[in-house]
Order: sequence, then C-alpha cells, then structure tokens
Amino acid sequence: MSEMPTTAEIISAVEDSGYLLEQQVANVFESLGYHVEPNFSFPDPEQELSREIDVRAFRREFYDAQRNEAVWVEFLVECKNS
Repeated sequence: MSEMPTTAEIISAVEDSGYLLEQQVANVFESLGYHVEPNFSFPDPEQELSREIDVRAFRREFYDAQRNEAVWVEFLVECKNS
C-alpha cells in the first residue's frame, strides 16, 4: 500500500498543474464582466473524443432589440504553466 502524499506534495502538485493560473485567468475575465466557464468541455468530431478548454469567457458587447441583432465576444483560453 502506498503512502498518502504530504501537504507540501499536494501543494506542489497543484502549483505545477496550472490550476492556479486557470483560476487567476478566470477571475480576471469575471472582473471584466465576462461569463466564465472553467474547464469547458466540447466534442471533437474528428477523433470522436471529448476535449477541454481551460477557460471559456464570453459576454454580449452590443444588442439592438429593434433589429434583433447582437454582437458577442468569446475567448477560449488554454493555460500553460511553465
């Protein structure tokens, strides 16, 4: 039976994983008024697999009710911790 990881090992693994960077990026987009979906999953039709984007952020920038027109901005962010 293997030993349980220490608190320091767990913290190191989280820091190395990029998870904290993903959370920081998500917080920045939220502070700018974007709707944020961390770990956004989507189907890859070519390989028939489920893929994941670290952060998806979007918001409506313009809306004209009379013409029923809207302009949306969407960011798909892949975070790399190096």
